[in-house]
This record gives sequence, C-alpha cells and structure tokens, in this order.
Amino acid sequence: MAQKRSDFEAAEGWYRKSLEIKERLGDEQRAASTYHQLGTVAEERRDFEAAEGWYRKSLEITERQGDKLGAAGTYHQLGRVAEERRDFEAAEGWYRKSLEITERLGDEHAALTYHKLGNLAQERRDFEAAEGWYRKSLEITERLRIEHYAAVTRGRLQRLNEERRRGPAD
Repeated sequence: MAQKRSDFEAAEGWYRKSLEIKERLGDEQRAASTYHQLGTVAEERRDFEAAEGWYRKSLEITERQGDKLGAAGTYHQLGRVAEERRDFEAAEGWYRKSLEITERLGDEHAALTYHKLGNLAQERRDFEAAEGWYRKSLEITERLRIEHYAAVTRGRLQRLNEERRRGPAD
C-alpha cells in the first residue's frame, strides 16, 4: 500500500521487515521476491545503484532455485535499470537474457521485452530492427487483447515512422 501511495521510505521499511522475517525462517523463495520488490522501490526512487543491488540478490536466489520465470523478470528489471542509466549495451544484454527464457517457456510476457528491445533499437536509430521488435510485441498484445500495451506499441511505431521520414539526426 505504501508503495502505491509513492511513500517509498515506508514501503522500503515494510519490505525490510518482511525480508528479515523471511531470512530468519530460511524462506529463500519469498526472500527473493522481497529483494525484487526492494529493487522496484529503489528504481522508483531513481536510486539505480541500489535497485541493481537488490535485483542481483533476487537473481542469485532465483537462478540457484531454478525459478526461470522469476529470473526472467529480474533480468528484465536489470535491463530497465541499465536503460535508465543509458547503458544501452548492458540493457540489451539483460533484455535478451529475459527474452531467451520467456520465449522458451512460451511466456507471453515476452511482449514487453520485445517492446523494450524496440526502444533500444530506435534509440540507436536502427529503425528496421526497432520495427521488427515492435511488431513482435504488437502481435502478442493484439492476440491477447491487451489493448493498453498494444496502443503504446502502435504509438512507438508511429513515432518510429516519423523519425524515418525526418532522416538522420543532426
């Protein structure tokens, strides 16, 4: 509740208390989830260094436990952190690790990662690659009738076409 109200200090306090209990009980799986939530809170505060640290702790546990979908979600978040830092090479690496897992598992959450890869390609002005990633995302979101995400991707495709028409950046 505190996180939804953007009371990040309170949210972090509650997550830390929860983490302490989970660690004391030896509940690694739930601790990994709490580490992930702490990463989200840090990311929302724009404390990317802390966010990365929390996500890496979560990832360590999810990988050790063989939680592939949990690891994929954390790889995705690490990609977001790298993207926010404008480290596009690292972001792409994290997103591709996430995508490798979600595609193998048939997880439709891959649509969001396709979209993020489209953003990175567009940032690099690789319009052909960006369009390919966006179209993959759009195909999934339209098929699943996730209209909000489909609309966001359609908007990105429109901006992409506008950038193409304008030509090379100054």
